[in-house]
Amino acid sequence: VNARKCKYNGGHVLYGYRVNEEKYYEIEPAEAAVVKDIFSKVASGWSYIEVLRCLDEKGIRNRRGKRFGRNSIHDMLRNERYTGTYIFNQTPRKHPVTGKRTSRHKNPDDEIIRVPGGMPQIVPRKQWEKIQKVMDKRKQNPTTARRRKFLLTGFIVCGQCGSSYVGTTSRTKYTIRGYYSCTKRKNKLACSNKNIPQQETEEAAITDISEALKSIDINELTIALNEYYALENEEHLDGRKHTEKELAEVNKKINNLLDVIEEGGATDIIKARLKENANRKIKLEARLKELSLPTFQVTGAMVKNILEKLNPEGKSIEEMRAVFTRLGLKIVVYPDRIETELGGETVMRISDASSPRHQIFKENRGVKSQGSFLLQGCYN
Repeated sequence: VNARKCKYNGGHVLYGYRVNEEKYYEIEPAEAAVVKDIFSKVASGWSYIEVLRCLDEKGIRNRRGKRFGRNSIHDMLRNERYTGTYIFNQTPRKHPVTGKRTSRHKNPDDEIIRVPGGMPQIVPRKQWEKIQKVMDKRKQNPTTARRRKFLLTGFIVCGQCGSSYVGTTSRTKYTIRGYYSCTKRKNKLACSNKNIPQQETEEAAITDISEALKSIDINELTIALNEYYALENEEHLDGRKHTEKELAEVNKKINNLLDVIEEGGATDIIKARLKENANRKIKLEARLKELSLPTFQVTGAMVKNILEKLNPEGKSIEEMRAVFTRLGLKIVVYPDRIETELGGETVMRISDASSPRHQIFKENRGVKSQGSFLLQGCYN
């Protein structure tokens, strides 16, 4: 009866939730924030080890006061309840063969009660489904899944020698640390520029881009984009006039050739010239149709939607790399600073590469200048 009403039926309460006096599930805010963070990191390409290390560094523990483990992260990511789906009788209380308590053996689907929307949602359904696909892929190809992924490969260059920075790892007894290194230094050639840590650099890049996008005034950028399109429309108008003039000349040639044919001059040369001009006319008419399209008008809602799509936060590694490419991301590492560029413009600078993350200097070049990298990102 309780299950049909989506009520608590006893036993373990899932991390991120609590049960109220009416026996209904409700969100436990502090735990739910941890759950959201874990899902977000895994969706962005973080490995279990990286997630666990981050939780440990923040001092986050499970309800028993112990460190989270790989199995607990795995089970959390697989749990559909976080999408707001109430599930009851998914697993038998005891294994049908061994008689021991288990959560790995599943009951048949027709014995499981599932109620979408039956409990509060912590994780978006699309994000959960995306992670299931990633986990299924890892299960099929575990060797490839274990290979460390570097988000910024191809986007970092050495400000000292101009070479690319590439991802590499160093291993200790308990952890694997990722970092980016100048290829010339890595190959023991003449460069002394420093290595930079993978996690901190990737987090900083995502933050830099997000802040650069959020700093843009939507109204001012809408005006700037419409000015940009107005210039393009002027070019289209000039092109349309030129095409109309050429089309008129071609029509005149066709009429003259038809007059010659009517007077009995239908030679092979005349026919060939007529065909040539007829084909040219078809192309010019198609071109004129393209140039006669309605004037494009940008709205504030369109700009807001574009900015949201270009924000790398919460996206997978592949999606973020696509965004970085479209925005023209370039991170330049100097011995004394790190600069983040978008479309050739410096949008963020860490004045001392060894200083804490909060000690930064942000260049504000104005909306029209920043609009150039937005245009590059939207219309590449």
